[in-house]
Amino acid sequence: MHMFNRSLMTALLAAGLVGGLGLAAFSQQTPEGGSEHHGRGHRPDLTATAAQLGVSEADLKAALGLPAERPERPDLATAAAQLGVSETDLREAMVSAREAVREQRQAAGAEGDPQRGGRGDALASVATQLGVSEVDLQTALGLPAERPERPDLATAAAQLGISETELQEALRNNMPPSPEPGQQPAQ
Repeated sequence: MHMFNRSLMTALLAAGLVGGLGLAAFSQQTPEGGSEHHGRGHRPDLTATAAQLGVSEADLKAALGLPAERPERPDLATAAAQLGVSETDLREAMVSAREAVREQRQAAGAEGDPQRGGRGDALASVATQLGVSEVDLQTALGLPAERPERPDLATAAAQLGISETELQEALRNNMPPSPEPGQQPAQ
C-alpha cells in the first residue's frame, strides 16, 4: 500500500509540474476586486465550461492559449537516467519538494512566490536535492524553459464573443471542489 501511495503522489506531482502550462494559474481578479485563488492541481473542467458557454472545447482552449492536448507525463526513468540519478531518488525528491512547498505555503499563509509559482519552487527544491541544475531538470522532464503566460481572460472572452465576467464565472463554476486539508486534489 505504501508503494501505491508513493506512486500516486509521484504521478500527481508530475502531472502538476507538467500540467501547469498556464491553466493552473486561474487566480484572476473577481469583479468585486478580490482574488480567486485555487490550489495547485485545481483546473476547471474545460468540457463543462465550454458547454456552459455554448462554445466548443477546442475554441475555448484556443482562446485561452492552451495546447489542444494535455502534455504527456514525463518518463521518470528516462529523466532520471538523463540526470544521472536513480528513478527512486528522483521520485523521492519530487514528493519531498511538493510536501516542502505545501508546508511553506501553509506556514506563510500564501500561494508561494508569485514570480515563480509553485512549480518553480518545487523544481528548485528537486534540483537542489538531486545536485542538478533547474534547467537540466526541466529539460529531462520535458518542461518548457519559460512558464507560459497566464491566459488573458478579457482577450479570450472577446474571441469567444462573451463577456469576461461570463468566462470567469463559467471557469469558477467548473472548478473541482477544494480537497480537505491533507488530501490530494482530484486530477
